[in-house]
Amino acid sequence: MRSIIGNRDIQFLILRWSAYWLLVMGAYIFVLKPLGISHKDNTLISSSYFIFIAAGGAYLYDLKSYFKNTQHAPRLLLLILINSLIFLSIPATLNNTFPMSQELARYLLKQEFYFPFFTLEISTVKALEIIFQQILIFSLIISLQQKVKSKAQTISLFTLAFFTIHLPLVFVFGWLAFIFILPSMLAGLVFSYCILSYKYGLLYSVICHQLFYLLIGIAMRIKSYSIYSL
Repeated sequence: MRSIIGNRDIQFLILRWSAYWLLVMGAYIFVLKPLGISHKDNTLISSSYFIFIAAGGAYLYDLKSYFKNTQHAPRLLLLILINSLIFLSIPATLNNTFPMSQELARYLLKQEFYFPFFTLEISTVKALEIIFQQILIFSLIISLQQKVKSKAQTISLFTLAFFTIHLPLVFVFGWLAFIFILPSMLAGLVFSYCILSYKYGLLYSVICHQLFYLLIGIAMRIKSYSIYSL
């Protein structure tokens, strides 16, 4: 494993991937957000931004050629699209049946942590952000697999890289960032295992990613009601 980590081609691959992820997400957080563009405000611009950077990631890793040579690609992409539309309908339903407490709403607004509001506009931006992230996740995993050849080592390398790029979130969300940082190790394992082990692994990876955010929103609502009902 040490020899693989020390491989310059692999180092460059991971550094380039990390740089693109951090650059485009950093631009969104530190440039667009101060301009009033976020998951909550000016969501059309936010959605367009994630579509743009998702396309950029797909182009950077030449995913067009990959999917062109993959027989089940059309069905896979269609299923991901259908699943994303279903994902958009779930938060709105949850919001109607399990409304957020005012205390939690004020806290989340202060932290600029918007997805748990479960509105259609916010969910749309989040769905596109997940698609962008999954494109980059898929790209790195496939690229590593082609160089490393070992499934276990590919999973290990990706998990380490995925965990590392979440560390800067501390400077954005403070302690709240650990909601993402701590599970990122498990998420790296799950995403990479699904993609490398199953024909429709990318779809399963997307679903797991979506469920993570839905469960966070539900857990926050449950906790807030338990705290403020005392």
